[in-house]
Amino acid sequence: MRTVDFYGLTRAAQDHFIDAAAAAQPPVPLLVRPGGPTAHRIGWIVAALGVIGAILLYRTGYGDLGSDAVVHGVALAFAWVVAIGLVLGGALHAIAGERAIGALPWKAGVYAFPTGVVDARTHLLRVADVDALERVEIAGTARCAVVIVIGGQAFSFAADAAAAEKAKQALEQARAEGPASNPMARASLDPLAEPRVSSPLAPTNPRTREVPAWARTRFVVAAVAALAVGPTLWHLRNVGSDDRAFAEATRQNDVASYKAYLQWGVRHRDEVRKTLLPRAELALAKKQGTVDAIIQYQASHPQSAIQTEVDASLRAALLVELATAKKAGTLAALTDFEKRRPGHGLNAEVAAARHEVYQAALASFRARANPKDPNVIAFFERLLASAEKRGDPKVEIRFRQQPSVSLLRADKYVAKHPLFNGETSYPSRYFGPGKLAKHEASLGKVLVDALSAAFPGEVLSFSIGAPAPEGEPNAAAPTLFLLHRPEWTGMAQPTQRPRGIYVAMNHHFDAQLTAPGETRPIKVSAVIIRPIPLGVLKDYQKGFAKLGDPETAVYGTMAKESFELFGARFVGAIFEKK
Repeated sequence: MRTVDFYGLTRAAQDHFIDAAAAAQPPVPLLVRPGGPTAHRIGWIVAALGVIGAILLYRTGYGDLGSDAVVHGVALAFAWVVAIGLVLGGALHAIAGERAIGALPWKAGVYAFPTGVVDARTHLLRVADVDALERVEIAGTARCAVVIVIGGQAFSFAADAAAAEKAKQALEQARAEGPASNPMARASLDPLAEPRVSSPLAPTNPRTREVPAWARTRFVVAAVAALAVGPTLWHLRNVGSDDRAFAEATRQNDVASYKAYLQWGVRHRDEVRKTLLPRAELALAKKQGTVDAIIQYQASHPQSAIQTEVDASLRAALLVELATAKKAGTLAALTDFEKRRPGHGLNAEVAAARHEVYQAALASFRARANPKDPNVIAFFERLLASAEKRGDPKVEIRFRQQPSVSLLRADKYVAKHPLFNGETSYPSRYFGPGKLAKHEASLGKVLVDALSAAFPGEVLSFSIGAPAPEGEPNAAAPTLFLLHRPEWTGMAQPTQRPRGIYVAMNHHFDAQLTAPGETRPIKVSAVIIRPIPLGVLKDYQKGFAKLGDPETAVYGTMAKESFELFGARFVGAIFEKK
């Protein structure tokens, strides 16, 4: 096997090989195994190891008061340099390798030509000439695995049966015939042969290999960058770890934590040694760090000389208790805190904690609210603010069935029809005032369940209230007014079995979620049109239906579906669809 530097060929020979590899002129490749070398990808593994090393360095002892590695020593700065060097060096090496493959004027791969096999995965072409061909093995039927053995070197390809057989015959024929004596014939078989004729307009300067400076000096670049970045990251990590350890010590606020920080920490040593540790020791010695102990101390020392410090300690202990109550994330926990500690003096803190509960509820709602209507989130933000201010979570859902303008006409229409069954045929019997109460209750439960699932009951509590009064909705308290009215569509369906005349109905819904002083309530309106459910009527075609049963089933189904569909629409207007 011989090696040919592509960039050492003449321009004509270079162009000849490029065209041959692209099957733009003879010789067309018999078989191709695309893909470049992969050894450079080890750089990604090296970079990953560097990243893992940097993460381990970063996390080892980070902010841990019980670890002597809270602040890394100078020796570990070198470890940071090595880790960053591995990341940068490995990544640059891998990128340089990929660039080298992509910069080839042909598609990197191994090509089988009549004159042999050319390993063209890099610019250094490794050529196995056909005169050293030992055998061509074909395995498989439809999709074959082809192995060409030349001079003890095996080259594998994948091809269909016809291409595999054609390649085998071409290689064996070329080996049997030997090199072509005619230069033009040789050029048509050998992709690296100098073409006999070339265009006088074609470029004559050979192509040259261009390697960017960063690729040539990638390891030097990685080393220099690592020397600059490594110590910086080492320093920043130490600062962050020290600050985190200090934050943890101040959070725990006890003697052991401050002593632990003094053993390993650096940046805040003076503050801990001069102020925080003495204060914690005083609290431990005189009041045991509990509210009850401090109160007992106050009772037994009404004229204490360190009253200011005692008061400050009491406040701190109360804040700790409040923090415990806040962790529950409920208003009930905060109310319990206030009952247990009357006169706590933490009005602002308790108010802020209560506000956090409402804000947490708002944040949870934001995640599931309808993103298409910005007024939804804005309204509930105002509603929560109002509930927080009033200390009242109640929101009522109040229904009102409005008078229909077409039911009387529908009654008159069916009364004139030959299939009129008397009183049971009147639509108003099923859609008149008060007839839809059970559907209101079902819809109300759906809305209560959907809204209650989005908010804790202590923040917003939804329930069905008394029917809404006549006139425009006027909220004395947060209320969801749901006005509806049934109307005849003008369509009717007579049937002989079961005997009767039925009309199609639509249902007008106007929902308005509002509150006192609200100028931008949430409004959802819809006209739900329900055709006559013929499937329901089919159930009554066999046998004799009891008078009124088909009408009850038909109109009940239409009303049920209308209320269900509007419920889904209202919930969809408030919440994001999943």
